[in-house]
Order: sequence, then structure tokens, then C-alpha cells
Amino acid sequence: TQGLLSGNFRESGQMKLRHCGIDLAPFRVDAFGCDCDWDAPDRRQLPPIAVERLRLETGRAVEGTDVIVVGDTPNDGDCARHHGYRALAVATGWCDTTELAATGAEIVVEDLADTAAILDAILG
Repeated sequence: TQGLLSGNFRESGQMKLRHCGIDLAPFRVDAFGCDCDWDAPDRRQLPPIAVERLRLETGRAVEGTDVIVVGDTPNDGDCARHHGYRALAVATGWCDTTELAATGAEIVVEDLADTAAILDAILG
């Protein structure tokens, strides 16, 4: 199941993704910055929101080892590790692979071009 996490507001986050050509249809659940506690917004709040939405939708409990957070910043890796989830760091943003690897992400890649290798790393 694919979920979407973004520190952006729902509307602006969806606009940014559509502008990049990303189809939102495959994302079954989501959590955006506007879903966080407004007094202390924290990206760490987003994964449990999405996981709970998936549980409510499917009735299936989701274990920490079932979740992989894919992101391009150290904050993404941090929110994954904080909850015991795995992290796939992709150097398509402002961080290079060395910086992303230093965050403790289990999988670090330049980009997602080699789909077979990415799936092998995730499932293997």
C-alpha cells in the first residue's frame, strides 16, 4: 500500500506533486502538515497519522517493519527512525547520498531510476 506524507499543506502539497507529474491516485492514505498539531508542527507526527488511516480503512494492523518512509531530506529519515520504520533516502533534493547515509537510512540511492534494484532493496 502506498501512502503519502508531506510537511506541506494538503492543497499546496498536492499541487507541487501534480506539477512534477506525480499521479496521486496510487496513494491510498496520506498525512500532510495541516494534520499536525499546529502549536508544535513536527514531521514525526505524520507517519502515525497515515498508518492509523490505513488501519481504519483496511482493518489491518500495521507493524513498524511494514513501513518504509521514502524521502530526500534528513527529516524524512528522522521521522522514520523515530517510529521504528525503515527509511529509503533518495538524493533528488538538496542532500547528497553521503549526507543522507549519515542519517541512518537503511537504503540510500541517487534516484529511483533502477526500479528493480529499489524493489530488491525494499523487499529483499
